[in-house]
Amino acid sequence: MLRWITVAFTAFLSGCTNAAMDAVNALVPSGSYRLDAGLPYGSDPRQILDVYRPKADGQGVRPVVLFFYGGSWKFGSRTQYKFLGEAFASHGIVTVIADYRVYPAVKFPAFVNDGAHALQWVRTHIEAYGGNGRGIYLMGHSAGAHIAALVALDPSYAAAAGAENAVHGFIGLAGPYAFHPEQTENVRDVFLGTGDLERARPINYARGGKDLAVFLAHGRADTTVLPANTEQLTSQINAYGGSARAVFYDDIGHIGIMAAFARPFRKRAPVLNDVVKFIQETQAFQASQ
Repeated sequence: MLRWITVAFTAFLSGCTNAAMDAVNALVPSGSYRLDAGLPYGSDPRQILDVYRPKADGQGVRPVVLFFYGGSWKFGSRTQYKFLGEAFASHGIVTVIADYRVYPAVKFPAFVNDGAHALQWVRTHIEAYGGNGRGIYLMGHSAGAHIAALVALDPSYAAAAGAENAVHGFIGLAGPYAFHPEQTENVRDVFLGTGDLERARPINYARGGKDLAVFLAHGRADTTVLPANTEQLTSQINAYGGSARAVFYDDIGHIGIMAAFARPFRKRAPVLNDVVKFIQETQAFQASQ
């Protein structure tokens, strides 16, 4: 088992390949959650989501996390993130992991629109899965954090999808909130030719975070998406009167911050515990209002 864990961790840190994710997910206890898989939130084959919920029922409505994975807006699959669904479900959180359309089939802002439509599905249906439709947290990693940030901070996306005022909180992991798409060579084509690229920069909508619960996390060793993105967005939200929290983890890189959600790797950084504590605290605040 120890050798398998070591192989899985090494594979994960070398990149989120299918083999790496399969190795990590093979370590997830299968009996610790209930899974409702392959639920459509739109007509496109990639407009699909999975719902992970705690095994035990009868404990009232639970907070909800809607998660978008990274992959440079070009690749990824919800099925690779079983370890995340299990992590939250084991802490009493209903977790929705959504696929979305990717480049080259679409360009910006199609994948953000998909995020908003997934949010609308969650608000409409999640109570049937034991979730609190008034306690939805948008969460993402890397490109997924960019999608979650824009849906959370720019109200036009949720409004267009009929999901106004559906977001209670935003949780961002290593997101490119302040990047300039036209200056980022490996993803430039995802955004070029789509109009004013300032629309693609979440930091321009920081004002939208002043009334949300916001938690931003980043590894200080991240050289893929620099921690300055999290520093700048946190500062901007708080300058508008918000109360965004930022946590930085030493010796954690871009992939490591996601690996820390998987059971064998949680000692690397307390990311799961920090996010769960944030949700519990901000849910309690909401309930007292």
